[in-house]
Amino acid sequence: MTLVSALGSDVDNLYVTLSARGLNSGLFIVARSGSPGSGRKLLRAGADKVVSPYRIGARRIARMILHPTATDFLELLRNEKMNNFQLEEIPVGSSSGSIGVSLENLGIRQNFKLNIVAIKKAEGNILFNPSAKDIVESGDTLIAIGADNNLAKLERLLNP
Repeated sequence: MTLVSALGSDVDNLYVTLSARGLNSGLFIVARSGSPGSGRKLLRAGADKVVSPYRIGARRIARMILHPTATDFLELLRNEKMNNFQLEEIPVGSSSGSIGVSLENLGIRQNFKLNIVAIKKAEGNILFNPSAKDIVESGDTLIAIGADNNLAKLERLLNP
């Protein structure tokens, strides 16, 4: 279960976060932060993630200036489906026959015309730009880019 607290004031978001955490210690809480110092307070109050629209906006503007083509590409992926192309996360189910198999032997590029850009391991660390020799393990989440229909096929393979 998830709670998103995106009220207009940091004080209100802090109150909601504290109250929600007190009522449910297992709740996943995402809170909005408006001022620079409030992010740390929200985390201490029990938020799992804090989002600062102002910080996101500032970084985005800087990226647009420094890396306009890469930014345009990421915007296409983020905001609309570019010819049915998207970035997707696909969990590896515990009953998957892909566990213990290398990316190369799964034939993801050849059979599904997808690129695996990262693997989030069960422990939480992220392996960016994995090699063909990397092994798929139970609890992994593969970050893939490609056509919708091929992403759906890969999901059926990894999470039957």
